[in-house]
Amino acid sequence: MEKRSFMQAISTKKSSGFTIVELLVVMTVLGILITLVLNTLSDFYQANTTTLEQTIQNTDTRSVLRTIEKDLLNSNGFLKKNSMAIVSPTGPNNATAPNTADWDYYGNLAAVPGAPAELQPALHPEKHRVLIASKYATWTPDTDDNRVLVYSPGPGPSPANCDPAVAIPVKNNFIYFTQLNPATSKYDLYRRIMVGPGPYCAPTTTPTQKQSCKAGPLVGPCQTGDAILLRDIESFSVKYFLTPAEQNEINYTPPATIGDIATAKAVEITVTTNRKLNGIITPLKTSIRISPLNL
Repeated sequence: MEKRSFMQAISTKKSSGFTIVELLVVMTVLGILITLVLNTLSDFYQANTTTLEQTIQNTDTRSVLRTIEKDLLNSNGFLKKNSMAIVSPTGPNNATAPNTADWDYYGNLAAVPGAPAELQPALHPEKHRVLIASKYATWTPDTDDNRVLVYSPGPGPSPANCDPAVAIPVKNNFIYFTQLNPATSKYDLYRRIMVGPGPYCAPTTTPTQKQSCKAGPLVGPCQTGDAILLRDIESFSVKYFLTPAEQNEINYTPPATIGDIATAKAVEITVTTNRKLNGIITPLKTSIRISPLNL
C-alpha cells in the first residue's frame, strides 16, 4: 500500500510540469508581446526624437530672426542696393550688368557653377532675396545705452568740421543674403557688414562694427568673415510695407527704384529651412515683421 502511494506521488510530480506544446505556446505569446512592446517603445522614441529635432529647427530659425530684428530695430532705412563701394574681396554678390559690383534687393542672382537648375538662384529670385539696411555706425555696441554715433568731418576747417552741427553721421550697410553650400547642396544665410569709410571724428580708431568679407584670409579692410546665421535654407524672402500696420506689400518687382524701397517703414522676413528629421525631409516656414524704431 505504501509502495503504491509512493509511485502515485512520483507520477503526480511528473505530470505537474509543462509539455513541449505548452512551452511553444508560451514562447510564441511572449515573442508577440515583446515585439509589441519593442515596437511601441521604438515608435515612442522616434516620435520624441522627431519632436526634439523639430523644436531645435524651430528654435534655431526663430533665434536667427530675433538676431536680425535686433540688428534692424535701430536701422535708419532699407536700401535698394548698397550705398557704399564694395571692398575686396567682395565674396558672393547678386548683381547683374551693368552694376556687377553692387548688391541688389531683388535677389542673390549670382550663377552657381555646376549646380542644377533648381539650385540656380537666378531662376528662383523669390527664394533668394537680399535685405540691405542702413544703420548708423557707433563707437560701442547696440547693447550700450550710452553709445555715441560715429561722425566724419563735415565742411570747413579742422577741428570745427567735427562739430556735431556740421559733421556727417557715418552709416554702415547690413546685408543679409544666401549662398549655396557645396557640401550640403543647400543654402546658408549670411550677414555682411559694410562699414562706412573714414576719416572719422574719432575718440578711438574705428567704429565697433567690423568690416566683414567672405571667408578666407583677412586682407585689405576686411576685419572678420561674414557671419553664418543659419544653414539648410530653402528660401529667404523679404516683403516691404509703407507702414508698420500695412497689409499690402510694396511691389518690388524690377525695375523698382531706390525711392520705392526707401519709403518702406517695415519688412516681413520669411525663412524656410529644410532639414532631414528621422530620415524625412521636413520644411519649416517661419516669419517675423520688423518695424525699425527710427523710421
